[in-house]
Parts: sequence; structure tokens; C-alpha cells
Amino acid sequence: MAADTLYQQRTLGLRVPNLPQSYAPEQLAGAIQQNALKMANEMANTADEIYQTDFEISSRRMISEIFAKNPNNPDALRKDFDAALKGLTKDTSPDQQLELGIRFERLAMPHISKAAENRIYLNNEKLKENSLTLIDLSLNNMEHSAASMLSDNPDVAMGASRAAQMDRLTLETQLNQVDSQGIPLFSAEQKVRLRRQANQSIMENGTLRWLEQQPDKAKAWQEIKDGKKTFKLYDAQGKLETELKPLTDMSLHNFDKIEKFVESATAMSKEQLQTAAGIEKIGAVLNGDTYLDPESPFDKKAIDNYFVQKVMPTLEGMDPIQRGQAISDYVDKVGILPETVKSNIRATLRAGTPEEQVYAAEIIRTIGDNSFKTLEDIGDKWQTYAMNLSDLTRGGVPAAQAVKMVDMSFDPAEKTVRDKRINELRKIPYDAERQINILFSSDAPFRLFGKSAPIIDVPNIREGIIADMEGFFQEAYVYTGDINVAKEMARQRAKSVFGISQVTGQANVVRYPPEKAAAYNIPGLKDQSWIKRQLLAGVKAVKPDLNNEDIYITTDNQTIAEGESGRPTYPILYRTNSGSFDTLRDQRTGITLRFAPDTAPVVKALNEDIRRKEQTRIKNAAEYNQFKQSMRGYVSEDSPYAAGDSIIGAALGTATGAVKDKIIKASEFAAKKRAENPNPNYEAIFKDLKRGDLD
Repeated sequence: MAADTLYQQRTLGLRVPNLPQSYAPEQLAGAIQQNALKMANEMANTADEIYQTDFEISSRRMISEIFAKNPNNPDALRKDFDAALKGLTKDTSPDQQLELGIRFERLAMPHISKAAENRIYLNNEKLKENSLTLIDLSLNNMEHSAASMLSDNPDVAMGASRAAQMDRLTLETQLNQVDSQGIPLFSAEQKVRLRRQANQSIMENGTLRWLEQQPDKAKAWQEIKDGKKTFKLYDAQGKLETELKPLTDMSLHNFDKIEKFVESATAMSKEQLQTAAGIEKIGAVLNGDTYLDPESPFDKKAIDNYFVQKVMPTLEGMDPIQRGQAISDYVDKVGILPETVKSNIRATLRAGTPEEQVYAAEIIRTIGDNSFKTLEDIGDKWQTYAMNLSDLTRGGVPAAQAVKMVDMSFDPAEKTVRDKRINELRKIPYDAERQINILFSSDAPFRLFGKSAPIIDVPNIREGIIADMEGFFQEAYVYTGDINVAKEMARQRAKSVFGISQVTGQANVVRYPPEKAAAYNIPGLKDQSWIKRQLLAGVKAVKPDLNNEDIYITTDNQTIAEGESGRPTYPILYRTNSGSFDTLRDQRTGITLRFAPDTAPVVKALNEDIRRKEQTRIKNAAEYNQFKQSMRGYVSEDSPYAAGDSIIGAALGTATGAVKDKIIKASEFAAKKRAENPNPNYEAIFKDLKRGDLD
């Protein structure tokens, strides 16, 4: 067994050929030797192939790692590859080193070529980046120079033009750059686009910046459109090289953008001027120097702007009661509730904290007490809500609890409670007629209903007003469940709905009387006889034969709906010859005619009268000063005038026109005074003349 093992090791495990027994031993030994040599050669070849394969794998991996670390520098990459090859072949024979080196070079060369390409690309990209940076700087500089190119100062315009031209030359230089291989950095398309961008940048930014500096932008823009303003570029010798005309050379997109800017800026400027004019007008109203038209959108906006800019800053630091009173005072003076106040009140009542809601309710109540007609824009619902909340908190109910109680009274889910209160109303006495008489007793020294009341013989007026008053009380009680609160709420609501109207010459209680409507109340004007004059003039234009005492205004559902907005209109009734009443209609179409007072002509006439008086005052003051100058040397305001008529004659010799007339009147006045007093003081003459009394 040991001999067999030794034999297998010596023959490397090769099986002994199955030779015939007839072969001689020498032949057997030779065959074994040849077979062993063959197998050894095969193993050597296999080992060499394995080594070369391992070398290629290692080389590829190493080449990839080295390239990844330095992909853009072929020179450094070459050195790293040589060092790597030396390390891989240090234990091989010279012949093997040569063969392996060829293999390694074949694997490395594509990477070296790629690194060279990368370096060229990066260098060109850097060159292009630098060119683009210079181009961007040139465009930016041109934008800054452009506005001054339109200057009316020739030196400024020339300097800006030269600066812009230098930047254009820089732009051209960069556009014509080539890379390391002589290839242009920019394509023809890019060059055209950048040149166009430069021209557009000059015109767009220059025009916009120049327009921003002009007080009248619309006029300045028209100058550009008329070709009076262009962008001129001069060469180094001062020769005109290029002229850019915005009207024809600017792109439509930029042109439209500037047009919109001008329109917006002009509108903003007009709005600012209107705002300033409105604020100035409200200041004049508060001083009693002019009147507002409650139907004018301009006046309404002015009232709001004045409140925001002038009144609100003064409210900082005030306690809620003082703040509410200040707001109420302003509203009472201008006669219109500012939109800001109205929206803030509504928003606060809807979503404010309980304390804020109570504060808003108190503002409504304060305004209602001072100028109730201005609350018509708030709406009955919110007035009722606020009044209820105010009554509860004034009665000692905490804010949070009061808000909860009022919210419950308005909640549809509380229907059972309200139904119960409706049934309770049958047992609650309420004298609507007496309440109305009490309500309006300060406005009319007589009972509105009853034997001493003025005649209200228009059908259904008396009955309708009483029914409305009862309805106000019942509705308030259903919501609150408190008799006293309901009475106060009904009183406040009736005060905002009913009123005494004397537009027909006799006092009558009507719903939404025009004298109370916010739209027909001219702030500062107490005399409302103009409403009567407009009504009678309008009616007489249709029926000239009617007597004034036979003309009435009444209300209908349209009046009630319009009354909520503060601008009600009224059907017109007249008494016929038979004593009945008929509605005034258009004689041709038969359509019912309605009366709506027009404040505009009244406000215009009032303001014209103020201007006329102011002009007269200025004229009198000017003539007075002229008179003083003419009399200088002849008379003083401080010393008696003792000279004779010759001095007056000398003064008249130098005077003309109105001044001459004044001197004549003054001399006549002086003669009269001289007869009364031999040594009069003529200071009174000048005072009377200044006042215009001598006219």
C-alpha cells in the first residue's frame, strides 16, 4: 500500500497507462515519461494565463481608481499610472515586464485621452464662464448708464452714452472669443441674441428709470413715443454711431410693460392726489369751510381716508369709552360712517372676543345716540345685536355671559324658547302710540297721534306706523325675553326708522323720512328746506295745478328695502279734487314716479357760495391794502386827519378804478365824520373799508 501511494505522488496522480503485458518495461517507462512532460507543459501554460488574467483585473481596478481621483489632468495621471505599473511588475522577469507593460498601456491610454479631453473642456468652459461674467457686467453697466442718456443736460447725456458704448465694445470683444482649439465660444445665434439683449436692456431700463424720475409720467412717456427722446451712442471721436428709438426698436413685450407701468403709476399718482385732496376737504369740513355730498363716492372715500390717517392715530392709548366717543364725534361731524369703522364693527361683532364685542356694541350705541342716521349701513340685525349686548353689560352681566345670552337669542335652535315668549306677549301690555309720542316729543311740541296731533289723513299711515312699533317690541322681546330691554330696543329701532318729515310743509310721521336718511343729510347744513323745494318743483313739473298742501310722500316696500342702504326713494301721493288720494305717475307712460332728493346741486351751490364769499374777502383785503398804499403820506390809521379836500384830491389824482371809488367813498365818509367831530380818528374808516361795509 505504501508503494502505491508513493507512486501516485511521484506521477502527480496520473493514472498508469493500461499497457499490454507484451510491452517491455523500457517501453512502459518511456511512455510514462512522455506523458508526464506533456502534463507539466500544460500546467505551466495554464498558470501563465491565470497570472495574466489576474494582472489585467488588478490593472483595470487600479486604473479606474487612479482616474477617479484625477480625471482632468493627463500629465499627473500618466505619472500615477507609471508608478502603478512599476508596482504591479516588480517581481516579474524583464520579458514579462515588457509584455505586461504593453497590456497595462493598452488599458490606461483611453483614460489618459479622456483626461486630456476633460482638461480642454474645462479650460474652455472656464474661458466661456469668464466671458459670460464680463458680458453680464457690461449689460449691468449699460443698464445704469441708460437712464442718464435721456438727460436734458447734454454733458450728462454724452458721458452716459460714452460709458454705455465702452461696455458695448467689451461685449463685442467677449462675443468674438475663441477656445484653445480656435473654435468660437459663442454661436452666431448666441451672438445675435446677446446683442439684441444689450439694446433692449438699454432701452427698457433707461426708459423705466428715466420715467421714474419724472413727475408727470404720462407726459414724459408721450415724449418718448413722439420720438423726442432716444438713446444715442457715440464713438471715441464723439461721432454718432448708433441711435436706439424705443418706439420702433424696443420689443413689443418691453413696450407694453412700460406702457402698463406708466398707466399704473399715473393711476397711483391720481389716487394719491385724490386721497390728499379728500383729506384736505374733510379738514375743511371739520372747520366749517365746505360741505360734503353724502352720495358722492369721492366724499365717502375721503371720510374713510381721513379717519384712517388722521383719526385712528389719535385713538391709541384711549380707553374704550373715550375711543368710542371720539369715533362718534367724528361720525357726527361728517355725517357718514367710515367704511373702516363699519367693517371693523361687523368683523368684531362676528368674531371678536367677548370684551371686543362689547366694545363694538358700545361704539354702535354711542354713534346711535349722537348720530343715529349714520348707522343705517350697519343693518337692523347688528344694531339689535349690539343694543341687546350693551343693555346686558350695562346691567352688570359679564361680557362673556352677555355674548352667550345674545348669541342664544339669535340661535335658530332656541325656537322652543322663542315660541314660549311669543305666547307670553299676549299678556304683556305695550302702548305703541304712547311710545311714539314720547319718542318724538322733543322734535314736535305736540302729540303725533290723538286730538292735538297734526293731520295724518293719508290712508294707512297711522295704522302702519303703530303696527311697526308693536312689531319692533315683539321681535325684541322674542329675542331677549326681557321687557325693559325689548322696550329700549324697540325705541332705538323706531328712532332709526321713523321720523318727522316736513317736506310738504306740514309735520307728519313717516317711515325713513328723507330728512333723516344718511344719503340726504349734508354734514354741517341744518336747513333741509331744499328737500321740500326739490319735491314741490318735481311734482309741479308734472301737475302744475296742484296745491302744496295736497302733496304727500309715502313709503312702500321699495322704500323700506332702500332705507336699509340709507338712500330711500318715495312714492308721491296727491289729493284729488274729490278728496281721495292718487299716486303721481308719468303723464305719458303711466309709470309711478318716485322722489329721491339730489344732494349734488345743493352741495355745489353751498360750496360756490363759500368760494364766492372767500373771493370777496380776498378782493376786499386787496383793495383795502391798495387804498392804504394810495393814502400813504396823506393819512395814517393812528393820527387824526385834519387836512382839507385838496389832499383827498391829490390822492384821487393817483388812483384809478376800484381804488378810486374806495377813496371817494372814504372821503365822503370822512366829511361826514368831520362834521360830527372836528378831529376824528380815521382808523374806523380803514376798518369799515376792510370789512367791505363801505360798499
